[in-house]
Amino acid sequence: MLAICLPRPLSRLAGIFADKTAAAIVWAALAIVLALMSTPASAGTLATWTGGGGNGAWGTVSNWNPAVNAPTTTGTYSLIFGGVTQTTSTNTLGTVNVDLLSFTNSGTLAPNQNSFFKLYGGTLAFTSGTITTTAASGSPFTNNSDGDFIYNPITVSGTLSVISNNLHNVSLGGNISGTGTLLCDDGSVGTTEYVYLSGSNTYSGGTLIRGGYVQTAARVDETTGLATTSNNFALGTGPVTVSDNGTLLVRNSSIVTNPLTISGSSAGGSGSLTGSFGVAGQTAEYRGNITVVGDTRFSTSTAITTDSTSKFVISGNVDLTNSLLTLRSQRGSAVNTGLLIEMTGTIVGAGGINIQSNGAWGRVLISGSNSYSGGTTVTTGSLTVGSSTALGNGFLAVNTSGLDLNGQSLLVGALSGSSTGVIEAGIGGSSSLRSTSTANTTYAGTIRDGAGSVNFGLAGSGTLTFTGSNTYTGTTAIDGGVLVMGSADALAGGGTIDFGGGTLRYTGVNTLDYSARIKNSGSAVSIDTNGESVTFASAIDSSNIGGLEKLGLGVLYLNAANAFTGPTTVAAGTLSGTGSVLGAFSVQSGAVFDPGASPTATTVFGVGSFSQATGGTTKMQVNGTTAGSLYDQVAFSGTSKTVSWGGTLDLTLSGSYANYTQFNLFDGFTSQSGNLAGIQFAAPGSPYSALSFTGPVGGVWYTDYNGSGQYMTFNQNTGVLMVVPEPGAFIVAGMGLTALGLRSLRRRRRAAA
Repeated sequence: MLAICLPRPLSRLAGIFADKTAAAIVWAALAIVLALMSTPASAGTLATWTGGGGNGAWGTVSNWNPAVNAPTTTGTYSLIFGGVTQTTSTNTLGTVNVDLLSFTNSGTLAPNQNSFFKLYGGTLAFTSGTITTTAASGSPFTNNSDGDFIYNPITVSGTLSVISNNLHNVSLGGNISGTGTLLCDDGSVGTTEYVYLSGSNTYSGGTLIRGGYVQTAARVDETTGLATTSNNFALGTGPVTVSDNGTLLVRNSSIVTNPLTISGSSAGGSGSLTGSFGVAGQTAEYRGNITVVGDTRFSTSTAITTDSTSKFVISGNVDLTNSLLTLRSQRGSAVNTGLLIEMTGTIVGAGGINIQSNGAWGRVLISGSNSYSGGTTVTTGSLTVGSSTALGNGFLAVNTSGLDLNGQSLLVGALSGSSTGVIEAGIGGSSSLRSTSTANTTYAGTIRDGAGSVNFGLAGSGTLTFTGSNTYTGTTAIDGGVLVMGSADALAGGGTIDFGGGTLRYTGVNTLDYSARIKNSGSAVSIDTNGESVTFASAIDSSNIGGLEKLGLGVLYLNAANAFTGPTTVAAGTLSGTGSVLGAFSVQSGAVFDPGASPTATTVFGVGSFSQATGGTTKMQVNGTTAGSLYDQVAFSGTSKTVSWGGTLDLTLSGSYANYTQFNLFDGFTSQSGNLAGIQFAAPGSPYSALSFTGPVGGVWYTDYNGSGQYMTFNQNTGVLMVVPEPGAFIVAGMGLTALGLRSLRRRRRAAA
């Protein structure tokens, strides 16, 4: 009697399901294996096929040893097939109850002889039993096309284990029916065997694939000798579980609808689920829903070196749970593109997807309405998307080869990638990539147009740094976070740039002028000069309605008559320039406004209104009496024309001036409020070098007089800096000083004398 013995410990199956969710998914399958392990030793009558009767009929008792154990339609039998005599064998008896079919080679058959025993005829009925192959003597077979063929109908009510060894394969060509389970495994260490399922099978207990390859078709068509067959009914009607180093091969144009639970490293390192092709131009399809409960791989393979048109379509929904699914597209020869893996079902779960084809030519298409959150990595090969949510809501890392946007408006999480990564549009029209993330990442690759144009958008609160050469010509939409230009060609394509809540940050390698490209912003044009000096020589267009915000250390020069609407806020660093803005202009605490093309140059800078917070500073240069060419002026236009004083006015003056000389530093405002916190005054080499401002009194700041009998005032009510002679009582009164202020001024002067 022969006990049923599985070649790998049960713990190997259970060990890959560490988390409770995954364990629950496969517990039913595990229970089947437990039942198999508890099956008592075979009670079948042992008979060995010798073919000594001179024919292939099972009813000829002299074909069996011992002849008295020849099978009948009563009892249960363990049948051993070996040797080279009468290798075509037919059950002429009817239904025979079997608990073991064992095929052994004697070592006398040449390798690659392809077939050994072929069984035909009546039904083989299994309760729980085993079909196994082994090498009784001699060397293992050297080609995985060697094997045995069973064309008998099979019924199974328990678990039928198919265990193959030493490249000795099994073809089950008859119809398998019943309520039982099919368990497939390879028993050899270091070899991989095949189980071919070519019958129209209806067994309902499910299929467990723990090792080797299980193929949904015959190895070859027995009539034509070609590997062109397919089988839509290979796996019966029950669920399928692939674990450990098992692989399910969906052959040629087979369509599989069974629910699938899958994990493991796969047979031969290929893929636990593989679209396999023996003829070109085929579409293999898995329509059943798939649950991935351990890191695994789906792949394609072909025996046709010229095949570049076959594809493997996974149209069932896929739950990644917490697993990493690798998609591996292979090709038939070095000159072909890879066979396409196409995922059209919905992909969910916390797991991720890795595109890691066997070379840069691999092809994967993902097009479902997906929500998986574990991210997508393009390691090798090409990934094409077919919907805006094809890659779920996790990160996207493009490390080599490329991502084809394929006319879609793709949404992803954080974007990253190496310098060999490429993102482009493979078809005409417009495509877009939008990254939303709270992470800080770097994309060192290229975003470029292909057959169509590409747009890029950034949202979220993270920071994305471009360090590659991006030549896409579509819009760059900075709707959130920070886009850092880490290369001179970060935004080299020439498309428009619009702002919807995010910031564009300059670096030492990129201080280029993008002012003419800024269009259609609904929020502030947010520019972080990041310690650099950046000049905007062109006007920022009127289509920008959210104003402008200057961030970061460094200087932003606005040297044109800007047409954008909304407020201009100097939040950090310095804003300078020779241009103008239409709306409200404000200087925040710690920030500096310094009109002019350089720190020592003078200009007229136009604003709609002006305000300065405590801690803010406005620097103005006075070198003569002509506004713009010799001294800085802030000129007001529009309807608001208000000033809210605060912070510091930093004045630098050169030269000597006659009494009553006026400098209209702030010209044209109609109302004012607040007070400056102070006036910083410097006049090196001039008669006014020792003066300093005090105040305000009635809105007027004033100095002591110098040795020439002059002093200076700055009137917040008029925005005028004036040189005043001594005695200046009537002048001061004319400027609107209160009596209290005048008395205070006289007391200070007497005390000084």
